[in-house]
Amino acid sequence: MMTSQSPFPFIGLGAITFTLAAAGLWGCSFVFQMKNAEPVAIELGRPVDREYRNLAFTSDGTHLVAFGGKLKVEEGIVDFWDVTKKEIVSSLTHPGSVMAAVFTPDGKRLITGSRDTRKQDQKFNKFRIYDGPKWELGHEFAVDPAGEPPWKLAVLPDGKQMLSSTFRIGVLRIWDLDQRKQRKLNAREEQIRDVAVFMDGERFAVIYGPLIEVWNAKKLEAVGTFQVKTNTLSIAFSPDKKWIATGELDSGMTLWDASTLKVSKELKGASYYPKAIAFTNDSKLLVGAMSVDDELPEAKVCIWSTASGRLLQTFKVPKNAAKYLALSPDNRWLVTMSHASQMYLWDFEKIRQRLGD
Repeated sequence: MMTSQSPFPFIGLGAITFTLAAAGLWGCSFVFQMKNAEPVAIELGRPVDREYRNLAFTSDGTHLVAFGGKLKVEEGIVDFWDVTKKEIVSSLTHPGSVMAAVFTPDGKRLITGSRDTRKQDQKFNKFRIYDGPKWELGHEFAVDPAGEPPWKLAVLPDGKQMLSSTFRIGVLRIWDLDQRKQRKLNAREEQIRDVAVFMDGERFAVIYGPLIEVWNAKKLEAVGTFQVKTNTLSIAFSPDKKWIATGELDSGMTLWDASTLKVSKELKGASYYPKAIAFTNDSKLLVGAMSVDDELPEAKVCIWSTASGRLLQTFKVPKNAAKYLALSPDNRWLVTMSHASQMYLWDFEKIRQRLGD
């Protein structure tokens, strides 16, 4: 299990800055500030030959998983980071660049989907299933149809069925993971931006820009819709099953009642685009990674109270590292990452303590 020892032993000693050179390809920068200053972070950096596409913690919180591709070679990569050591401890390679990855609900299997991003060779459009805890390759099977490489993935509560969508094509498919066979559930003209399973396990959402379609996970049929004002950039479901949060293209943030699909609260103070959002494990806080543009330096993290809808804190993120975020299951750590795969580690436990939460 993850150690509770803090990597920030000198917080509160004033505005002192230390920069240490770490061995290998990464630098490790420590910035310690006064109690009332903005939260501080450790720069995890990134290997120079990687381009990550997203990240997530393992279900036990011991490792951060970052996936994507290696630069200059057509090879996918899944890196397991030990955030307490600030280093990669193991890696999985994959034919083609890894475009999507998802854990089964029990955390015992990791499923990846890849495509050839340069030669457009359909033989690299594959799924792989890795079995934990050692993450050994269990199965590999081709994307079907071969010309529809995976874009977004979500596993249903039984752990045996997986939803997949395709880049720039509004086709939703469901896979039997034991039989490795698929069937089409739906097709629309709009691109599917994301697929996500509700915390109640009974429904899942398919996001088409401003329109969000809700499906019954057992009957596999659409049962309702709701719509944001502009395009949906991010979506999250609260662990207590009460809320759906959406981050929108006009910088809007909305809390929806998960049972009625009606607006509950409009959250204020975002101002930047909410690229990624996540609830804390007790559903009391909503955390958003906000940026203006992938190439511009302006970026920040915002934290809202779900009870009041009030913005509790905003702090700047270095090097525009606010396109992706991941909260560890125990909420000990927050990791944010930029479009250029630059990662920062935040002591979220201390951030909460300072909020008085």
